[in-house]
Amino acid sequence: MIHYLTDEVVSLLDQTPLCPQETREAKKLQEKLQSDTIIVSVVGQFKRGKSSIINALLEQDLLPVGIVPITSAITYIYPGDQRYQVRFENGLVKEITKDQLEEHLCVEHDQDGTRGVASLHLQTPNPFLEQGFVLVDTPGVGSYHTHNTETAYSFTEKSDGVIFTLSVDSPINEIEMDFLRQAKAYAGKFYFVVNKVDTINEHQLEEYLTYCEDLLKKLLETDQVRIFPVSALKGHGIQAFSSFLTQDIQSKKKEIIEHSVHRKLSELVASSLSQITLYRKAFNLPIGILGRRLKQMEQTIAATRGKSEEVLNTFTQKEEEMTRFFDQGLWDSFSTELCVSMIDEQWSQLFDSMQLTLNEMKKNLGDQVTQLFEMDYPYALTLLEEGHTAKAFQKQLACVLEEGSEENKTQRLTDYLHCNIQGLWDYFHRESTHLCDQLSSTLDEIFLYKEKNSIKIAYQMESLYKLVRRLKRVQHLLNQPQEKE
Repeated sequence: MIHYLTDEVVSLLDQTPLCPQETREAKKLQEKLQSDTIIVSVVGQFKRGKSSIINALLEQDLLPVGIVPITSAITYIYPGDQRYQVRFENGLVKEITKDQLEEHLCVEHDQDGTRGVASLHLQTPNPFLEQGFVLVDTPGVGSYHTHNTETAYSFTEKSDGVIFTLSVDSPINEIEMDFLRQAKAYAGKFYFVVNKVDTINEHQLEEYLTYCEDLLKKLLETDQVRIFPVSALKGHGIQAFSSFLTQDIQSKKKEIIEHSVHRKLSELVASSLSQITLYRKAFNLPIGILGRRLKQMEQTIAATRGKSEEVLNTFTQKEEEMTRFFDQGLWDSFSTELCVSMIDEQWSQLFDSMQLTLNEMKKNLGDQVTQLFEMDYPYALTLLEEGHTAKAFQKQLACVLEEGSEENKTQRLTDYLHCNIQGLWDYFHRESTHLCDQLSSTLDEIFLYKEKNSIKIAYQMESLYKLVRRLKRVQHLLNQPQEKE
């Protein structure tokens, strides 16, 4: 049933430009149903020892831990060759070393959440992860860093399972209960661990576990709650929890994934209906107000088109700088390797600047749509791996140097740079023009701004009503009680 409903939602959302984000997410859910990977996030209030528990499960000191709250960004941990990567909100992807992890993760370095780090992605060869797990460390909820709580909340929606971390030095509080009330709507499976059990005696632990178990059963409306007492510091209870987690997920993987997709699809349909409601509200604005807002949007699109000229000037200046490098005979003053490296660096900066400018355009256009029409219109930003393009450019540059005679080397390099920079400009101009044309066309289609045929307008509105009816039918089916385990 969930496969059919997911396919139905994708088919329905493909018929409208009103829900671009929901359409992308629905297609990801389709892929999720064919996947064998379980995303398990580790969440809880700050200083419960989440990062320490992950290190204990992996049996390696991968994540930094400390006395003050450390984690301020979502951190994905995958199986694979050792690799550390930070992704920024503007789409830039940067390779870092393990020693630099704390710099990008630590709350102390990101007091107001404005450093622009979107997430960290770590790969490590690890038997636990190789069983089909992706572990995710989340910022602690409930600290005065409110953006951390918001980040943890939002990521729970993407998880298939949740390891919820408690600690014996504090009973379950209202912040944790509020988090669980919201999280239970999305996560396919909950696992509970109580950390720092080495700090109390057995009688105190028994009392604490009984109290938490009774409270969690009421909160989650289930009789099946199991809490694992552990000490991440001493390693107590970690093996028992790891074995249970692995066995439980492996034996119920298909069920967990389908349950997780079911919950996420239900929320996605509700979000799509809300988006359509916002569109109707905007569409029914007085014609004068709607017209003024569309004019404002047209001005924003025109300004975005104008930015192409600024980028062209930047490209021209950069080409002149790189060409002067040859004209002044500097090439003969340095080794070939050093010259190639210097050109590579400038080329990489130019390419990165171009791609980040495109991402900035997407963000600005999407934000303006939201501001003027109260409709979400998020673009998928292009991830830009630092240095990736420079490697390809370096290989091509080496080939140019090897060809032909020494006498005309400078001219060959100048021609090669001009050709590549022109190609880069053509790509930017094509992409930015397509971005603006597509948004203009979408807004015309959504608001029928230039349409004078009343029959066509009536037909489109009727199509929208049919779409809403079919989405509500799917919503009704998703809201039917699911079979209990």
